[in-house]
Amino acid sequence: MSQETDLNSAEEDNRVFSVSEITRDIRSILETAFDTVWIEGEISNYRVVASGHA
Repeated sequence: MSQETDLNSAEEDNRVFSVSEITRDIRSILETAFDTVWIEGEISNYRVVASGHA
């Protein structure tokens, strides 16, 4: 490979993706891999402030 070809390959490997592009790709992969997903977790540092908002 020539040095120019190496640089072009490096530029392609370092492509900058938008958050929307990555999110779309992740969503597509997950929707293909799983029919239904249930997630269980916990909420930490929950508090209701004087204004009533959580």
